[in-house]
Amino acid sequence: MKSAQQAISIWQLTDVTPLADTPTSAVYRANSPDHGAVVLKLLKPYGADEMLGVSLMQWLNGKGAARIYGVNDQVILMEYVPGETLGDVVRAGGDTTAIGVICDLIPHLHKHRPTPPSLRPLRAQFADLLTHDPAIWPDASREDIRYATQLAERMLADDHATPLHGDFHHDNILLADRGWLVIDPKGLIGDPVYETANLFQNPVGAPDLVKNPARIDHLATALANGLGWDRQRILGWAIAHGAISACWNVNAGNDPSFQLSLLPTLISAYLANADTQP
Repeated sequence: MKSAQQAISIWQLTDVTPLADTPTSAVYRANSPDHGAVVLKLLKPYGADEMLGVSLMQWLNGKGAARIYGVNDQVILMEYVPGETLGDVVRAGGDTTAIGVICDLIPHLHKHRPTPPSLRPLRAQFADLLTHDPAIWPDASREDIRYATQLAERMLADDHATPLHGDFHHDNILLADRGWLVIDPKGLIGDPVYETANLFQNPVGAPDLVKNPARIDHLATALANGLGWDRQRILGWAIAHGAISACWNVNAGNDPSFQLSLLPTLISAYLANADTQP
C-alpha cells in the first residue's frame, strides 16, 4: 500500500483532511486540480477485497454511483459526496421516502451494460453460512439458522449473473448534486433480488423500526411493487442475509444477537405467505 503522502503527490492533492480510519482503510477528504473535492481511500490489507467493489464502480461509471477518478495500487481517488445519507432520512422518519429512492436507484445499478468486471460469486459470499458448525449457535437460534441456510441453498441454486453492489443499505447511499449515489460496494454477481437483503437490517440506529413486523411487511411489499420482484424471494434473501451476517459477527468475535433476534420476525413474515417450506 502506498503512503498517503505518495498518493497526495501522485494526484497533486491539496487541503487533505482525515475523514476516517477503519480496519479496512484510511480515508481522507482533499481537493484535486482536476476534480475539485475528492475522497482519497488507502486500503489496508484487511480491506484488499474492496478492490472488487472499485472495479464495479468503475464499470458503473457514475451511473447511480460515486465516480472513481483514479486507482493506483490499492489507493483510490473518488468523487466526494457531501450530502446526507438515506439512513439520515429514515432516522428522521422518512422510511417511505427512502423506499422510493431505493426503487428508483436499483434499476440504474442493474441496467444492462457490456462486459462486467470479474466479481465475487454470490455463493462464495455465503460460504461461512453454508459450512458453519451448528454448535456455535445458542439452542434457541439453531432452528432459525437451519431454516435460513436451507433457504440460501435453494435460492443460490438458481443461476443469475447480475452485477451487484452487495452491501446495499441506507448509509451507503448518499445525496449529491446529481442525485442519490451508492458508495462502498462489495462487487458481487448473482441474483438481483439479493440487492435488497441488507435493507431489512438497516439503517443503523433505528432498531425499533428495523424489528417492527409492520415495517418488515411494508418494506417487502413496497420493494416488490416498486421493483417488480417476488415478495417471497425478497424476504427469503433478507432471512439468508441475516444468517450470514450473524456468521460474520461470530467469526469476527462480535455479538450476533441483533441478527439472531431479528430472524424470527423475518421468518414469520416469510411463512405468512409461503406456499412451501425449505
